[in-house]
Amino acid sequence: MDFVTVLDLSNNGFTGDIPAELVELSRLTQLSLTNNFLEGTIPAVIGARAPYIDLANNSLAGNIPYTAECRLPSLRYLLL
Repeated sequence: MDFVTVLDLSNNGFTGDIPAELVELSRLTQLSLTNNFLEGTIPAVIGARAPYIDLANNSLAGNIPYTAECRLPSLRYLLL
C-alpha cells in the first residue's frame, strides 16, 4: 500500500484503538476516521506526513501526543 494518498474510513462503525500501523502509509496526505466508535488515545505516529487528519465524532481521549506535534510539520487541518 505504498501508493495510498487518501484514506477515508468514515462512517463504518469501527471500534477499538486507532492502529499505529497507519504510519506505514508513507504517501498518505488525507486521513479521515470520522463518525466511528474509536477509543483510546491518538497514536504518536499518526499522520507523520498527512496535512489533513479528521478524527471527529469518536470516543478518543487524552492529549495530542507531544511527539506527534513535533513530527507534524506539514499539518494544516486537524479535526477532533
